[in-house]
Amino acid sequence: MIMFFIRTTFWLSIVVWLVPVGKDKLDATVTHSVSSSSAIELATGALSDLAGFCGRNPDVCEEGHAVFEAFAAKAKVVAGMALAYINDKGSAASAPDGVTTAPISGKALKSE
Repeated sequence: MIMFFIRTTFWLSIVVWLVPVGKDKLDATVTHSVSSSSAIELATGALSDLAGFCGRNPDVCEEGHAVFEAFAAKAKVVAGMALAYINDKGSAASAPDGVTTAPISGKALKSE
């Protein structure tokens, strides 16, 4: 779970870093500019430190893994519920009065 947040934070920060913004839109208190090479150096150092986190804190990583598995299982159930709701609403909304719908079997129909 912690790796999910780390990866999400990493990619969001990359997106923020790459989006061009004019200096006139930045806050006047931001006076320090960072070069690309120093930013890469900083990111490399941070990632190497984070890579050893589970080695230093194995209990935290195990607990985070268990929490992530529980969250993933719940997300699958919620996604299934949402899909069932969408399918039920879609078939009810598109069927005219007096017409019942059934799922397509996937077999080709033969014309006679």
